[in-house]
Amino acid sequence: MNNQNQLDINRMRTEIAILQEDINAKNPGWAKFKIPVIMSNDNIAHITTTNYNISNKISGNIKASSVNLNNNILLRVPEEFTYFWPTDIVPAGTRFIVTFVGANVNDIKIIGRYDYE
Repeated sequence: MNNQNQLDINRMRTEIAILQEDINAKNPGWAKFKIPVIMSNDNIAHITTTNYNISNKISGNIKASSVNLNNNILLRVPEEFTYFWPTDIVPAGTRFIVTFVGANVNDIKIIGRYDYE
């Protein structure tokens, strides 16, 4: 019998995420990360359309009002992984351990800091 509260080891995948900007150690919030295993050097486009309600409509022409290109992913940094940082700022380049919840690449959570030194 499988306890639903236990982690499903077969579906658990951890990787390293590299912080791309300096963050406040006492109040980290959301930050930009690069996860090399799922991100190439290519840019990812986030397209915002111009006030179109396209559900239930057929449109061959959708105009974009803005396109933001980047190769970062935004993740919430839990305070427990930065609170005891020796300085007030956690520098860009710091590595964190992330997991893909349920092996879903769209549901990524930080589960620890990768202290390799």
